[in-house]
Amino acid sequence: KARFPKIKIGGFGSLGFRGLNRIDSPEVYRDSAAYAARFLAYQKANGGVLDFFTWYCYADSPEEIALHARYARSTLDGAGFKRAASHIVGFNIEAAEQGVYRGYAADIFASLVTAQRSGVDMLIFEDARPFGARNSLYTIDSGVVKFTSAKGALSAFGRLISLGSAVESLGDSRREIYSLAAVGGNSAAVVVAAREYFGKLEIRLKNSAYSSFSVRRIFEDTEYCLAERYRDNIPLAGNKISLVLESGDIYVLEFKA
Repeated sequence: KARFPKIKIGGFGSLGFRGLNRIDSPEVYRDSAAYAARFLAYQKANGGVLDFFTWYCYADSPEEIALHARYARSTLDGAGFKRAASHIVGFNIEAAEQGVYRGYAADIFASLVTAQRSGVDMLIFEDARPFGARNSLYTIDSGVVKFTSAKGALSAFGRLISLGSAVESLGDSRREIYSLAAVGGNSAAVVVAAREYFGKLEIRLKNSAYSSFSVRRIFEDTEYCLAERYRDNIPLAGNKISLVLESGDIYVLEFKA
């Protein structure tokens, strides 16, 4: 730090906190939270530097990711590391280890929403290594690469980031509808993920000056690969949009003035 003051130092790659809410977890996971607390206490007592805390999270739902993320944030704050960032350096939905499933796209995007709103500063999807045990981003068969719906979820989130400025977007946790929105220049986007809900959704826009929008639906095809449907140049009259959602799908709405 004295020589390179801008360098970031952190660790340690905790196994995560599934032992907090899973009574059937192996002992190594049950002890992980306590070990992390001892690590942080040791760092604080010995003047250690911790710019970021790294941990893994293979959850069974977006809500479990949020639970663990809040715990990580509160543990860092309680140990005196309020400025330390919380980095999930390995994330996925646990069920994907057995293969991509219907609704995987919505689960991935909903996890990004809950992580962002629960104190996570960085999240790394694991993984995309060819033939890796956790590779749920694409398949390779006879030299042909096919992407899973996870790519659609990550690209939707990336579109929001590219716009630059987040704006308030209220989902509906009761119906498991997750949403994020962003604006940039003369454009805006809203992304909606419907985990279990099927039916009509009404989106209301505030202070909207947009005249048209497009809709991109992201879902899994019959082989659980990425599929998309797109409709462009839809006139926008007033501040209400009605969509019929399919459970497990993602909808990307883009607006132009």
